[in-house]
Formats: sequence, structure tokens, C-alpha cells
Amino acid sequence: MTSSNYSISLKKLRDQFKEMPENATKEQIEHYTRAFILDILGSMIFPDTSGDGVPAMYLQFLQDLDKPKEYNWGATTLAVLYRQLSFGAERERLEMAGPLVLLQHWCWSRLRPGRPVDQDRNPISWGEPYPESCPTFGAKWCGQELYPLPHNSGVAFYRNLLDQVQDNEVSWEPYNGLLMSMPRRVRAEHAFWYSRVPLIHFWIIEFHYPDRVMRQLGRKQTIPPPPPHDESKLRQLHKINHTGKPRDWRKLHAEYVNQYNRIWQSMVDEEQHFDQASLPQYLHWFQQYGMYTVFLDARSTQGLWDPIPYPLDNFDWTGYMPSGPPLSRLALRSIKQVAWGIKCAMSRGWRKMGKILICTCYNNVQDINMEAKLSSMLSESGLPLCVDDIRSDDSASPFSTPKPIKPEEINMDVMDDWLYSNRGFTRYLSLGTDSNVLESQDKH
Repeated sequence: MTSSNYSISLKKLRDQFKEMPENATKEQIEHYTRAFILDILGSMIFPDTSGDGVPAMYLQFLQDLDKPKEYNWGATTLAVLYRQLSFGAERERLEMAGPLVLLQHWCWSRLRPGRPVDQDRNPISWGEPYPESCPTFGAKWCGQELYPLPHNSGVAFYRNLLDQVQDNEVSWEPYNGLLMSMPRRVRAEHAFWYSRVPLIHFWIIEFHYPDRVMRQLGRKQTIPPPPPHDESKLRQLHKINHTGKPRDWRKLHAEYVNQYNRIWQSMVDEEQHFDQASLPQYLHWFQQYGMYTVFLDARSTQGLWDPIPYPLDNFDWTGYMPSGPPLSRLALRSIKQVAWGIKCAMSRGWRKMGKILICTCYNNVQDINMEAKLSSMLSESGLPLCVDDIRSDDSASPFSTPKPIKPEEINMDVMDDWLYSNRGFTRYLSLGTDSNVLESQDKH
């Protein structure tokens, strides 16, 4: 396979092949078919940043339409998308290209922020009525949709939304119940979904790591092994581009082509179905190497006190300081402070101070989407759910009663129990406190 620096204008291509003539010959039909395929490749699958060009190199796959060359278009599409995502993370990068419609459908199927609300009375049901004739998975987003969030809010707005995503806002198993509804030709090759192979698109080499996303396919999610290639090798691959003299990429990337041809040797061996009980160890790994805030309510946040790393990816400075670590620290500190405030609000002589602490942290708790956590704590402690209704009058002086214990000063097992599992808050409240001092307030 060779690449070409020549590009075909999509506008001229569409003008030239706008409408196929009546009683077209076989040759004319083939010409229009090639033009149609090139249009799809250049505008939907492999668009460049100009928005009006498709590389002529794809014509080599369209020479014989009756017996076209075999090519894994799915793998090569992912290769282009992964490379463009790497470019998009660079500090000076202002634009990116590639199959962004695929990326948008991926996001809508898994993440709540930005997802449109279906307004169709008769929405498309994927896999119905017959798997072999059903529409594509992305067709369900093609109806009348309502977009709750503004489209012109800017990149920073959506970055902050994504940084605050939590476990309950992620569709971890987007294909749940749909895998068996897939067309037969797709199900027949399901073993390839679990292949750990290079993804190749002419000069681009990226890697497929299904062991990182086993849960979305209904399999047990274990801690993924480290990448098979070191960072220096990845740097070298990212420096290769298609400019200059034509090259035979099959020879240049022979090592990776051979790896791909041995695809059966690279299958991820995991037959166990997903089990919620197997998650804790993975969650610990994910918060160290993924987004800090996603599983904040589900596991210990050990490591949040480590220094926040500079925004450096595998290849270059991203220029964007992720707000995940700071948000997590703010969440942890705010919830601890609220817990102490609740304990003070229930202790004779400390009510006023307790209400001040709760009010001070209330906005922070709202900003990090943890109001449900606060409501649960207030409910379990017997305090009113409305912070303004919490009593602050006191018959005793703080100097005559012991100071309530702060969260970090108590037994860590007790703190973990209420902080990360929504259980045992009453146990925390009563720990180390004289029962004559601790009081409850009537809910309003």
C-alpha cells in the first residue's frame, strides 16, 4: 500500500457526479459508485482539516468493485481517530479532523453531558424488527432531538462538565441487551472485538487495548496490563507522516502488519461476565490512572494528597490543566468539613459553629454535584434537609462542652465506611462523642 499527496476536491467531485444519467452504462455506474464512496471517505470517515478534500490514495481500493481489495476499514477508522485525539490534546493545536461523527456517537452513547434528548414519538429501535435489516446503531440519534445544553458554550465549558462526570452519569455497558441483536455478519466476527492488535492506516500505527474496556462488552473488568510498547517507540511512530516521497507502508510497518496477521494470538482471554463485586480493585487503579472524580463516592481517595502532576501526556505538553484532581480534593475536603459541621450542629455548645461550617461548604458541595451525598448525611443525622432550617441557638457555651472530633482524627475504617459507601454515618457521628453532648434536631 502506498499513499499519495494528491487530494481530490470534494466540491468538484460532487459537481462532476451530482446525478447519474438515466440508462447509465456499467462503466458509468462504477464511476459514480467510486465518487460516492470517495465522498463518504472524505467527508465522514477520514475528513481533513480543510473540509474539502479526499486523498487519491483510496482509489487503489476501488479499482475492481466486483472484487475489491480486502481492508479492515473499522480498524483503520479507529487508527485515524486515535491519532487525531492525540493531536487534539497538544497545547498549540486549534483543530482536529478524523471521524468525529463516530466520536460524537461514542460520547452520546456513554456520557450524559451534552447528550440530546430524543423527541421522536416513534424512536428507532436498534436490532428491530430484523437484525439483518436494522438501521445502524447511530441512527437513533438522527431523529428530532432536544439539546438541553447550549452548543456555543466553548471548549472550556464542556471540559469542565466532563471533568465532573461521576459514576452514575456514565453508561458503562452501552450495548447491554443489544449484542445478540446485531446483524449476523457482525456477531460472526465478535472474537476480533477482544484482539490486542495494532490499528493501521497507511503511515498511522495506533493500538487497540480491549482489556481496558471489557465492561462495555459485558465482560469482567480486570486491571489492564501495561502497554506492549514503551514511550520512545510511540514517539517514533507519531513522528512518521505521509509527506515527501511515496513509500510502501506495508514494508515500513512490516513488524506491525505481522502482528496484525497473528490476530488469533492476541485475543484477551476473559470469558467471565461482568460482576459488580469485581470492581473495587479496578476502581482503585482507575482513579490513579484515569479521572479522579468518577468513582469518588465508591472507593478510597488515597493518592489525592499527592502533588498534582503537570499536564504532560506521552508526547507533548497538553497546555490544559485538568481540573479532576483539584475537584476531587475540593470534594473530599468539603465533605469532611460538612461532616464535622453536622457533628458540631448536633453537639451542645457547638450548634452555631456547625451551621456556619455547613453553610460555608454548601456551595462547594453543589458545584461538585454531591448534593445527594449531603442530603443523605443530613437525613441520617436527623437534621433538616434545608440548611437554613438547621437550628443554631445554643443553651450551652462551647467552652463548657468538648469539641467534636474532626473526620481525619477518627478511626480511618469508620471514616471510609461513611465517606465512600454512604453507610455508617451515624457510627461516625457517635464515635468519640459523649452521648449527653450529642443531640438530634427535629426535621422541619
